Amino acid sequence: MIPTVGDNKGKAFRFAAGPVECEMCGGNFTPDESTLFVSVQHPGEGSLTQESATSRWPNFGNDIPRPAVIAITGFDS
Repeated sequence: MIPTVGDNKGKAFRFAAGPVECEMCGGNFTPDESTLFVSVQHPGEGSLTQESATSRWPNFGNDIPRPAVIAITGFDS
């Protein structure tokens, strides 16, 4: 995110990161702009086998990587 006002105006900040080898896409807000929905597509895409998956997101353990939609919420300043 890049603030447009204040001391940090124009300075870029990371507010989210995805699992290994995924594509983060979508980026849709709720009508009140309090929540951002983002799709996580093909995590661990470069895995050669299920046994040696490069990602186990979102369930971890021995599960296979799966796509999902996540919700990101902020806080009032």
